[in-house]
Amino acid sequence: MTETKTFEVGQKVEFRGKEVEISYGPFTSPLGFSWCVLRRADGREETGRMTDLKAIPEPPTFAVGDKVTSSPYVGALVAGPFTHAFDGDPFWVMEVDGKHRTPRERTLTKVMPPEIKIGDKVRIIRAEYAERTHGKIGTVTRTDCSWREWVGDRHPYEVDIEGEGTVWVAELERVDVEDSASDPVKVGDVVRILEDNAFRADVKAGDLFVVQETFRSTWADEDRIRVETHPGSRMERWTFRPQDFEKVPADEVEVHEGVVYDLSARYRDKDGDVWSFCRIADEVRGECSSADRDSSYRITKYSDTLSYAVETFGPLTRI
Repeated sequence: MTETKTFEVGQKVEFRGKEVEISYGPFTSPLGFSWCVLRRADGREETGRMTDLKAIPEPPTFAVGDKVTSSPYVGALVAGPFTHAFDGDPFWVMEVDGKHRTPRERTLTKVMPPEIKIGDKVRIIRAEYAERTHGKIGTVTRTDCSWREWVGDRHPYEVDIEGEGTVWVAELERVDVEDSASDPVKVGDVVRILEDNAFRADVKAGDLFVVQETFRSTWADEDRIRVETHPGSRMERWTFRPQDFEKVPADEVEVHEGVVYDLSARYRDKDGDVWSFCRIADEVRGECSSADRDSSYRITKYSDTLSYAVETFGPLTRI
């Protein structure tokens, strides 16, 4: 019997719908079939016939959207590949400063993103079955994970989100949290008050406000902000000094109809149920429970939106 498939030790292949690695072989069975030993993602091994293996196609070298260089230009690929009519070489359409160029593929070099390392602060872009974590910031604890939702869809990163544990992640981006937090406060930013009765205002530590105005105090020679006061206050606005507040990252809060909601907190609705919220694909969604417990692990892209929760079960009171 002639078997035409050829694979080698160390090669990644598909076997019964899963990606495995050939760890030994091939060897011939008494019946004359070629077999090999296959290592699964969990480290366990099994045997399989060579004819049952499928090659996993190598991903293309370039794709539309890639940032590339073609000396001396730097740009993004917007179409291709195409076959050149003269010599059959593949070429792409590359956008450079709003203009299109058509470099040969052999002249292209992909601009790779910075390598993600253990300890990096990152923002989660995609994590299957953990959509509640999309947009959240955490710390990379592993870069060699092998979990997959399907063949080829590897989630190589393990990210630790403070107070929530770890999650396997397919796509992420590095963030510089310290630099973001140190940016000057501007109108529209959300700030957190650091102490009770800060600058003689009727506030408590942890209260959140949207900045309405920024200005420079000439006599104190320092930058200050103004925010709208709580409903029922005798003043329309409160003023705070830099030592009275801290800037809150935009992905940790949501402003709805002028009210700031802390996505790390829980809220009780008019019926007594307790809500947890998180941001999924630029939309804040939540789940509720009759008990005061974290329900964020149940939040998916099909959960109720914050706006629906407020309009249907509000007002929501922070616990």
